[in-house]
Amino acid sequence: MRTTKSVSVIVMLVALTAVGCTRTNVDPAIQAEDEYHKGWEFGESGDREAEIACYDRAIRLDPNCAIAYESRGSAHREMGDPDKAISDYSHAIRLIPHYAEAYIGRGFAHEDKGDLGKAVADFDQVVRLEPDDANGYIYRANAHSAMGNFEKAIADLTLAVKLNPDDSHAYISRGFVYQDKGDFEKAIADFSHAISLNPDNADAYMHRGNVYWDMGDLEKTLVDFTEAIRVNPESAEVYYNRALAHGEKRDLVKVIDDCTEAIRLDPAHVDAYVLRGVCYRDSGEKDKAKADFERAKKLGVNVGN
Repeated sequence: MRTTKSVSVIVMLVALTAVGCTRTNVDPAIQAEDEYHKGWEFGESGDREAEIACYDRAIRLDPNCAIAYESRGSAHREMGDPDKAISDYSHAIRLIPHYAEAYIGRGFAHEDKGDLGKAVADFDQVVRLEPDDANGYIYRANAHSAMGNFEKAIADLTLAVKLNPDDSHAYISRGFVYQDKGDFEKAIADFSHAISLNPDNADAYMHRGNVYWDMGDLEKTLVDFTEAIRVNPESAEVYYNRALAHGEKRDLVKVIDDCTEAIRLDPAHVDAYVLRGVCYRDSGEKDKAKADFERAKKLGVNVGN
């Protein structure tokens, strides 16, 4: 996930002074600032190669332009190169040791590589630099949770909730941790609170439905999955998950219907082809089953008859 640039172009012109690329009467620094903004615009359009080329030029013009290093690091992450990202984030931090966003990006890059200990260390710095920002605690909690340190994760997320009690994301993250711990009642409580804060959060319904499934309550699972579809009817994955739940009840007609909708929304959803093919086969519709299995094979999954 790329770190979000939430400031406007006008605000960034002011912010550049605080994070490098100081605008002076020296032409190279002014040119570096211009290249940075060009890169940012290319990044917004998704053209990563052009974005990186602009940041390269900005850095050549002004080697102390910390925001260009940080932004290039984010672009490298988007292109799947965490090593180059870490190098750029580290350079930005050397230039500005209190650069919280660079620590965040580097922490994510360490997570991309599976180096969770280093990720936690970077998020420690984020929390130290911005102790009143709930996001730092959420980032660190997610890394702790991935390491199996559930109690530390819960402690961080509880702090995040206290800092920002109206933000559903911390409740959802803590619900995940409780689910991983097997504390389903607390997970349900957190997902339910997230829904009360944002009744149109399809993910919260999906996550709560999954917990109900873990608890063996398929009726409540189906209710939540259906609510998720109501909120986000364009999600193929939501339909596929509800198809799986119908499959647990051996309701093959509903499984087929939901898989068909998932395929309509995502024609490359190989799992939906496989599941629908199995249902057709079990229903005696061999030709339809064969067609779905052939489609799955073309998408890279070989299914036996």
